[in-house]
Amino acid sequence: MSESTVVELRRGAYHDSVTLLQVSRTLAAVEGVHAAQVAMGTELNLDVLRTMGFEVPSSAGANDMVLALRAIDDDALARAREALEAALSPTSGGTSRGWRPGSGGSGSAACRPCCGG
Repeated sequence: MSESTVVELRRGAYHDSVTLLQVSRTLAAVEGVHAAQVAMGTELNLDVLRTMGFEVPSSAGANDMVLALRAIDDDALARAREALEAALSPTSGGTSRGWRPGSGGSGSAACRPCCGG
């Protein structure tokens, strides 16, 4: 039986690296998942994905979130995708969804009342 693999780009989706590292660990722990990496599409991260044996789309860029999974079968991939959505949902508490560097959102130091920004 051959493994199932998926590499997906989510254009413009930003999450901080700590969150994505935690999500990657969560996905790797899903039964039947052999490899899991969720990261922003920086050159360093894309090189890591290639080293892991994933074929990364040439259109991947630093503003894209990249999901790469390798699992025993499609059912394991589906369980990992469900875990991904749960981990990145606004109610999970571990996401920075909605904030992008320089966006002036709640995560921007320039907008915090203590700084007078």
